[in-house]
Amino acid sequence: MLLAGGAGWPRDLNVPGRELTGIHFAMEYLTQQNRVCEGDTVEDSEIISASGKHVVIIGGGDTGTDCVGTSMRHGCKSVKQLEIMPQPPKERAANNPWPEWPKTLKIDYGQEEAIAVFGGDPREYLVTAKRFLGDADGNLTGVEIVNIEWQSIEGRFTPVD
Repeated sequence: MLLAGGAGWPRDLNVPGRELTGIHFAMEYLTQQNRVCEGDTVEDSEIISASGKHVVIIGGGDTGTDCVGTSMRHGCKSVKQLEIMPQPPKERAANNPWPEWPKTLKIDYGQEEAIAVFGGDPREYLVTAKRFLGDADGNLTGVEIVNIEWQSIEGRFTPVD
């Protein structure tokens, strides 16, 4: 199993099991793939591949989409993308008029590929990782997730499980 989370300057997750083998930052994964596509060689022991693995991606945006697409091209067994935010509406809300950027549900290339292969959108909304599960050898075997809701706490919207 591969977990790709974060961006160019990653924000680590303070989640039990974070030290398990098989958890990677997104840019570590994507940058290595770009180097390989350019013809660079990577030591076998250093290769990060989603081939034949169940992949969980924590986070969205362009980086999350790139992780989904790259995992699909590697031949992953499955892919899930965890989104802490709620699913955006399919149509513009009244408080999101033109010419503002439309805050609507978008299906990008990575999700399109996952839908074509696995039959559904890989994104799960309003969830986050609670802990990572591993085997006796310290390898990642699963992710326990929890549903969250956003609450106003002391004037700030905060995710609460």
